[in-house]
Amino acid sequence: MPTASTSKGELRRRCLVDAAVELLREGGISAIRHRAVAERAGVPLSATTYYFKSIDDLVASAIEHCSLHEHERMQGLVDHITVRRRGGRATAELLADLYAAPGGRVERDMLIARYERLTGSARVSDLRELQRGLARPYGWMLAEVLRKCRRRADPAGMAGITAIINGTILAGLLDTETDLRATTRDALLPVLDVYAPPLADGEVRGAAADPA
Repeated sequence: MPTASTSKGELRRRCLVDAAVELLREGGISAIRHRAVAERAGVPLSATTYYFKSIDDLVASAIEHCSLHEHERMQGLVDHITVRRRGGRATAELLADLYAAPGGRVERDMLIARYERLTGSARVSDLRELQRGLARPYGWMLAEVLRKCRRRADPAGMAGITAIINGTILAGLLDTETDLRATTRDALLPVLDVYAPPLADGEVRGAAADPA
């Protein structure tokens, strides 16, 4: 059973992570600094170095928290998809929802934060390793959607689909008038049957593969 002091310590650590998550969503990785986190959390500056061995450790905790929260929202959408054969447009709609609007509507701040986490982590080796692990569920969920739509889900095809989705959303974020969900769907429509063709009659499932 945890002691009172342990509970208090965990609560303070969680408070610091929550503050770092807010800063990450507002200003990206560069916004997470010891003083900024302590001020946002309303705790002494020394608390950040007491509970986290380095600023990268604190950043990693914030990135992991954000990513896992996003995974939960996306997986919730995937879990509600029924298994049946779907055409290209219906499948593209589901994928656009999954990547651009997992909460039911497009949240631009969430999407900006997602890609800032990815690009910002590329500069730090420990964060790169963390992101590689956190990226795998996105591929698994993509494969699950394709299989539920009775389509193939092989590594090469999923890599192509992922590149189109990421590129479309990134480009769309530069224009606040862009309908990110619609542009993602429309970008997928011409290539979906090439990258993830419908399963043939009698074919049980697409190729099982780890997209990472």
